[in-house]
Amino acid sequence: MKKIILGALIVVVAVLALTCPSKEAHKEKIKATITSMVDDEINERVEDPTVAKIASIGSVFAGQLTGTVLDSKLEVKNYFLFSVGKIHFQGEDRTISFGIFNQVKTFDKEDVKNVVNSYIDSKKKQK
Repeated sequence: MKKIILGALIVVVAVLALTCPSKEAHKEKIKATITSMVDDEINERVEDPTVAKIASIGSVFAGQLTGTVLDSKLEVKNYFLFSVGKIHFQGEDRTISFGIFNQVKTFDKEDVKNVVNSYIDSKKKQK
């Protein structure tokens, strides 16, 4: 019985190790979350559908800008069985994603929105 439990444990650890998400997977999931958040904000704030379609082009640029920022600011630590994405923001490291079994989870859109808004506010204060 002990051999079966040990064998199953070895298989689970091997599967976890082989399916640990990469930095690129974290980056893509975070970009998708931010792009979705921008789209939601556009749809919520813009009443004219034509203007909303034009404004949605901004979400494409937001995704590209986000990708550029994440290339330099995102740090993904691989803990062999899972990975954690962190970003240095306002003097501290913040965990923004968690990956396991080839899946990356990010904070919900409200949390991302709060981080983005506080970043924008801090940039305004610097001017």
